[in-house]
Amino acid sequence: LKNKIKNDYKKDVLTYDKLFEKALDYNFDIKEIENQKKVFKEEINFTKLGYLPKLELSYNVNQLSKDAERDEFKYKQYKNSVSMNMNMNIYDFNTRLTKIDILKKDLQIKDLEICDIKIKSALKLLDLYVEINKSRETINYFSRLHNEYNNIYKMKERLFEKGLIGS
Repeated sequence: LKNKIKNDYKKDVLTYDKLFEKALDYNFDIKEIENQKKVFKEEINFTKLGYLPKLELSYNVNQLSKDAERDEFKYKQYKNSVSMNMNMNIYDFNTRLTKIDILKKDLQIKDLEICDIKIKSALKLLDLYVEINKSRETINYFSRLHNEYNNIYKMKERLFEKGLIGS
């Protein structure tokens, strides 16, 4: 019976590593920072796209009238146009490189913030884990102590029934 209780006790015990992983899974501050990091990475990619040439295609349909008072078809002209523009920045005084460097530094700062949150969470969880284990050991100790007192009581009851000890 004692071995069964000990085995059941061992099954229910979570290790610190499992608890720490669960705590990180449900830590919404870390999830928020991870999302901010994704935004920064997309901003870096978007800023890098500024070095590529930009093509712009436009199509216009305009109606011009020779004589505003006449509505006849032969007096109206239509002006259609298609245009394509290509722009490329040759030198931007390192503004894009500076922006990319700032965003990379922001990514590093977010990594450090995640590390800080993990350390704080680990320390809080460690304190709680120690308290839980102390409580479990205390409960286990008192359970064993109760079982021993119960055994002593049963032995005394048997001895009393046989008349070996008095009341």
